[in-house]
Amino acid sequence: MIKKIKKFYNNKIPWYLKNKYTMTFFLLFSWILLFDTFDLLTVVKMRFEINKKQKEMEQIQELITADQLHYHELTSDPELLEKFAREQYLMKKEDEDIYIILAEED
Repeated sequence: MIKKIKKFYNNKIPWYLKNKYTMTFFLLFSWILLFDTFDLLTVVKMRFEINKKQKEMEQIQELITADQLHYHELTSDPELLEKFAREQYLMKKEDEDIYIILAEED
């Protein structure tokens, strides 16, 4: 019986599975890859989320740049500032009347 086990062990099992250091390496590597706190799936999800957040950050940066340009235009041109105030905040001069016409919804 023991001879059969030794024969099986020597002939059927590859050399890298017989070495205890190689087995230890494979076990630790598989543990880190599959069961650790930062396993492969978690790292991929985090990388995807980081890329998503970077794209959002770039879009927000573009909006900030556009708003800064709009702010600079408003502060440098008094006529444009008056137009903006009349349209957005419905401001008027003392001797004017404003009529707001709303479209009916179906």
